[in-house]
Amino acid sequence: MLLGFWCQITLGRSTKDSQIDVDLTLEGPAWKISRRQGVIRLKKNGEFSIVNEGKRPIYVDGRAVLMGCRDVLRNNSVIEVKNIYLLFHGVCRPWEGCDRKGIRHRIRVTIYLLTFSVLFV
Repeated sequence: MLLGFWCQITLGRSTKDSQIDVDLTLEGPAWKISRRQGVIRLKKNGEFSIVNEGKRPIYVDGRAVLMGCRDVLRNNSVIEVKNIYLLFHGVCRPWEGCDRKGIRHRIRVTIYLLTFSVLFV
């Protein structure tokens, strides 16, 4: 998934009235996930953060992010939303060219679904 010049992507539950960049209904039971559960944003300093806009907490590397709060996302951070685990991989590098503010960055965000299997012997 490519994070464009708007510098944010949304996580949540897609409906016919609201489109979400990362639709968690495709990954598991999502009836307790908000339509717009969280937003991943890129700050001007090249740091990624996640803001919880939903009722239920989001966990980043085991730390709870409550509604209205934010936390820093680092490369390989694990995001948990209601027992759905995602691995965040974000890279931001400057490249030649200019946008309206004089600097353009190449931004690539990949979010992987983590699955766990347990073997009972």
